[in-house]
Amino acid sequence: MKRRAYDVQAAAAAAIDSLLRERKFLDTVGVAGGPGSTLSGLADGRGVPTIMVAASDSTDAEKAIAAANGYVCSGTNDEVEIQQAIDDIEAVNGGRVLLSSGVFTVDDRIQIGGDDVLFQGMGRYATVIEYDDSTFTAARTAIIEVQPTQGCELRDFSVIRVGGS
Repeated sequence: MKRRAYDVQAAAAAAIDSLLRERKFLDTVGVAGGPGSTLSGLADGRGVPTIMVAASDSTDAEKAIAAANGYVCSGTNDEVEIQQAIDDIEAVNGGRVLLSSGVFTVDDRIQIGGDDVLFQGMGRYATVIEYDDSTFTAARTAIIEVQPTQGCELRDFSVIRVGGS
């Protein structure tokens, strides 16, 4: 039996197309991004505040959406943009942080401490959070640390260790 190759770019394009068709990116809501911020987030079909974070190698469509409604990562220390998106969502008492397709390279842990936070990728093969044991600064700890009192969900992404010992 021949194995079929998984086309990450095609899967990402299909996911974005599906979200756009469902109008999940077309309803804009205001999301406070900290003191003095005027960040506008996205809302899904139910009005849930959503901030998108695009990987440096994500599609142009994903980067365009994230540039207007979130953050675009550089490919190094991507935990900074991811953490800012989480902090923005926590500031409005919950919502969704949507990670684009692509690889997010992190050198420090990501912390989720608020209630009702959905931390979601585009699929386990499409969205990857990658860390290197030899450079990861939070030694012997979780890559994603979750300490909410209620309603936190993580889904549709993979975490991969590279390098290190």
